[in-house]
Amino acid sequence: VLATPDSEVYSGVWVLDWAQRSVLATGRPPSFAPELNFPVGRGLHALPLIDALVTLPLRPFTDPILRYNLQCGLEVAFAFVAAWLVLRPLSANRWAPLPGATAFATTPALLGALQGGPVETLGLGWLALAVAAVPWSLGAWRRVPLGALALGATFLANPYYFVFAAFGTAWLGLTVERPT
Repeated sequence: VLATPDSEVYSGVWVLDWAQRSVLATGRPPSFAPELNFPVGRGLHALPLIDALVTLPLRPFTDPILRYNLQCGLEVAFAFVAAWLVLRPLSANRWAPLPGATAFATTPALLGALQGGPVETLGLGWLALAVAAVPWSLGAWRRVPLGALALGATFLANPYYFVFAAFGTAWLGLTVERPT
């Protein structure tokens, strides 16, 4: 874990493990944590839930800290790929998006989350995926479910990013020519 003792990273490790335990035990996302406000417990929403689902297959083979570190590495790589998908249509040169995608994947907001910021900010790549997928999906009706899936993944990554993606989708829906 790349963190200082004062960071939120350790709570991120706990939330990732707690969300996975809940999904395995009940088959649904967690909404209550008996460990908080012990012995009464407290309602709590797991952010980012999609990371718990993506790393769930690794649970039998790894400990929570390794799963968290793998998830962080995956988020940075995914942010790069998603940003490349956003920028790729802007140039005929396939290498042109690389500096922009690199800058996005190494933005201080994302790297700060790795070193101790709020864990839900790691879902930035899912927002970039929605930004890439929604305009592409509006090009043909059969692709619209994929755009909706990208929006849903953005919600599971971070509901705040979903709000940005939803506003962007509404704007695109009003301004982009619809397929016939």
